Amino acid sequence: MNWYHCRTSVYSYRARGGMGAGDERSRVPLLIFSGITKLSDKDCRAQRNAKTDTTIKRGRRSYPRLADKPFSAFSAVLTMIEKGASVDAACARLPVWPDPGVRIFGEYIAPLHKGLLSWIHHAAGSYVTALRNDPFYQDTYHERATSGWRLRYAPSATDRPRELRIWGRSHIYMHHDQLVRELRIPYNGTAGRRHHPAEEIGFLAYVLATGEPVADDDRDAASPQRVRVVEVGCADGTLSVICDMTPEEADDAFSSTTAPLLDRLLSPPARNVGRDCLDCKIRDDCGLLRRAPGLLDLDGHGLPPRIWSVTAGRYHADCPAKAHFRALQLPDDPSTEEPAAIRQGRAVHAWLRDLHERRPLRPCSPGDLPTEPSRWEAGGHALDGAVAKQAAEMLRHHLRVCPLLGLPPESQVRCERSVVVEDRRANILALADVDMLYQRDGSWVYRELKTTSSAHPVPGPLLLWRYPQLAFAVLLFESGAIPLGSGSAIELELLAPHGPDVRLIDPSSARIREKAHSVVRKGSAAWHEDDLYPPAPDERTCGACSYRYFCPSAIGASRA
Repeated sequence: MNWYHCRTSVYSYRARGGMGAGDERSRVPLLIFSGITKLSDKDCRAQRNAKTDTTIKRGRRSYPRLADKPFSAFSAVLTMIEKGASVDAACARLPVWPDPGVRIFGEYIAPLHKGLLSWIHHAAGSYVTALRNDPFYQDTYHERATSGWRLRYAPSATDRPRELRIWGRSHIYMHHDQLVRELRIPYNGTAGRRHHPAEEIGFLAYVLATGEPVADDDRDAASPQRVRVVEVGCADGTLSVICDMTPEEADDAFSSTTAPLLDRLLSPPARNVGRDCLDCKIRDDCGLLRRAPGLLDLDGHGLPPRIWSVTAGRYHADCPAKAHFRALQLPDDPSTEEPAAIRQGRAVHAWLRDLHERRPLRPCSPGDLPTEPSRWEAGGHALDGAVAKQAAEMLRHHLRVCPLLGLPPESQVRCERSVVVEDRRANILALADVDMLYQRDGSWVYRELKTTSSAHPVPGPLLLWRYPQLAFAVLLFESGAIPLGSGSAIELELLAPHGPDVRLIDPSSARIREKAHSVVRKGSAAWHEDDLYPPAPDERTCGACSYRYFCPSAIGASRA
């Protein structure tokens, strides 16, 4: 099996808790949430399956001083609102640094960053507005929140039982003469823009239709005549109906789509290194994750485990609060227009990725270029006018330096894959999302693609400083995360309107490695020692920041 295929069917009995037919653990239900139905090729099924097994315990870990799970605090606010509190009063109960954490409804809420509190206040107001303004709810009565629903079953007498759970806000009410169970899913963007696969919908609807209350003392276990799933947009107060079904329709949806998928997903799963490694309970048993203590030359004793990337370091250098909001996955300002140069670069990346992933492999050719150079799109990034023509010209220049030129069709090529290294000394997972890795004459080559409108080339001695991704790539080869061969190289492909430029870096050079360590340490040290993420307001930084509309410290921003 190729080293970078990132998949294996090995799922050790140790990872599964050593279960045998007579083991008591085999009778403990697997706790499965609906998110399992949306696993992509970049997710690790072994990590997700271990997460469902409550008999596998997580090792001791340090926790951050600031809350790093936004929806825990947000859920507490919504519960307070459902019990009659106003948005202002509910948010006022949340702890904000430097106040200590508190327990709300039995759950510990760590102190929040002021920016996170601002976002939660906005999101809660939008959530309430979305439900208040929807005419459907004008015909409902006897509504109340519930503890949620669960469905326990065993596929067969020899299979481990399963407990299906759904995440969101559970409600029950009468609509005209029908008893309705409804799941409201808060979403931090605009409702209706996310794709909900049929398998997920079948999961949600079936648990709503047939499940029992999570809390044993919940008094409403009556079977509904109707089940609904709605998505509530917390960015702008929008609402989208994901499904509205009878229990019979929910049964059909689950049987036809969801149940077969669960059987496949819960079979001995593949492993895949990436962001899932951070919270993985069986990480110590994984043979794919590369370990390199001291990679970042930082001491992480007592710090919580985190993911570092070159991008995370760059965000922190701009503004620590901005880096924190990004790590929390808070939404961008919906009114912020993506700069043309960013859209252009992303469209070029997406266009070439699709070409390079074709099988059998073949180099890019003139017939692969956009047929309408003045208007085209790739990866959801639409270009038109001069920006589109310029980007199409960049694609034309790429034909001369395409990495697939001269490669046999059976060559190993990986596009936009994650490479992860665990640095236990720093308590960090260092991650790179690589544009392309490919084998040439048996050695792996790392290629980074950049688009630029500049006619002035970056001098060679400054290359690693200007593009720190290249410096980190050197460390990935040095650590063995990418095997270093006699012909291995790091390539920077610069595409500009006037022509292409490919720079080569030797990852085996001692001088290059020394410089790479300096660059990476400079880009990670300040981020690594910071756990409070103070804002650094500046007119230029705030003006371009996509989080400025809810950041209390932003300069020149109208508050949400």
